[in-house]
Amino acid sequence: GMSPKKNHEVTQMITYIRGLLSSLPGVHHVVDVGSGQGYLSRALRDTLHLHVLAIDGDGAQTQGAERRAAKVQKGKAHEHAGAGSLTHKTVRITPDTLKSAVDEWTAGQGAVPVLVVALHACGSLTPDIVRCCLAQRRENWTLAGAVLVGCCYNLIVPSDCDPPPYTEDSSRPCTLHDLVLTEHHVQLAAQVPSQWTRTEEALRAAELAMNKVVWRALLGRWVGLTSRAREGAGVKPPSDTAEPRARVRLGKLGKAAYADWATFLRVASERTGVAFPGAASRDPDLALRRRLEVVYVMRCLLGPVVESLVLLDRMVWVQEGLGGGGMEVGLVNLFDQGTGSGRNVAIVIAPR
Repeated sequence: GMSPKKNHEVTQMITYIRGLLSSLPGVHHVVDVGSGQGYLSRALRDTLHLHVLAIDGDGAQTQGAERRAAKVQKGKAHEHAGAGSLTHKTVRITPDTLKSAVDEWTAGQGAVPVLVVALHACGSLTPDIVRCCLAQRRENWTLAGAVLVGCCYNLIVPSDCDPPPYTEDSSRPCTLHDLVLTEHHVQLAAQVPSQWTRTEEALRAAELAMNKVVWRALLGRWVGLTSRAREGAGVKPPSDTAEPRARVRLGKLGKAAYADWATFLRVASERTGVAFPGAASRDPDLALRRRLEVVYVMRCLLGPVVESLVLLDRMVWVQEGLGGGGMEVGLVNLFDQGTGSGRNVAIVIAPR
């Protein structure tokens, strides 16, 4: 069920982990954090014969992964006898809950060396995994190493972007540095403009992504005009809010909603309950739309620079947290961006 892109990522990840394990004798347990549909988890069990704990925060993802795992197990039962294991667990992942989940999984087995992996851990999941790893190196189960590939930063917790100064116990990246990247800076850091035109499909996807940003910005302008029109007509907002614009939330829309401007506006009106008089019959201001598109592209072109800063900052943060012990950290390019995999850099923690 994997796409070619996902197949490439899982294959490369398994190949790298196989090589890493050759320098980590005695490591047979691995935790896959943010495991999703379990593609990597099953490969870790079936290809490397490891005992795998697959953790995800979404019950639907866990259930889907379990169904896929059962189907694979049924079809190839003779191949898996005594060749590792796979345990799924749904947890709202934080550094503490992640630690507790692994504690429970390894209970009664002594100081089990554990490899922690993540393939495209979204938002603040990567920093949370790092926090758990740095705190766990000398307790109960032991950290044998980690291979962490982050993803987009759309779900990042704002506090993970807070500027200095930090408190002593804040345990955030940049504890000794003055680098400031706000939530707005990192929103578009996962863009790879160099790959937008590699195929016709990629170009259409890039155009859709641009429309999502630009049309929503134009919609915000219409919401503002509509709000002022209400105020001018003496129409008061509902009692539960003092500002009409504050309660307008569009949410996620399907691809079909972006077929054209009129369709987008109709769907947005139905979703928000806001009427846009006179707007549905014509396209938005073309000059303004083009200016917004230019801003979007410029931000995307700066994305790789921003992400490089994020990755370097996280590497230094881990380096400081390891404290010069027997472990070290590095950045490794795992995937080929030509396959469409924009998130291709892993933060690797391993013995010196």
